[in-house]
Amino acid sequence: MLSVRYQNEKWRRRAAFTTPEILQADLLTLRLDVAAWGCQIGDLFWLDAPPTAQLKASAEQAEAIAGGFRQAGQFNCACGKASGLQIRQIGLD
Repeated sequence: MLSVRYQNEKWRRRAAFTTPEILQADLLTLRLDVAAWGCQIGDLFWLDAPPTAQLKASAEQAEAIAGGFRQAGQFNCACGKASGLQIRQIGLD
């Protein structure tokens, strides 16, 4: 009985809504996945649109990574479908 009361009290104190993950997450992996699919982030429908500042930061990060690969001679394409897929395959975690 104590456990049920504790759970009910915990339920009542929870936040009414949680912040959507896309509003607080690093969007680099999302950007690379979308590039690997061959589309742009703006082509997709979002329940909560990704924040502009985080999208800009992820674009800069992706371009920096792609630039490093281009300098190393590993691929010679603009940061798009091929590079998004190649970068995504190396992993970022």
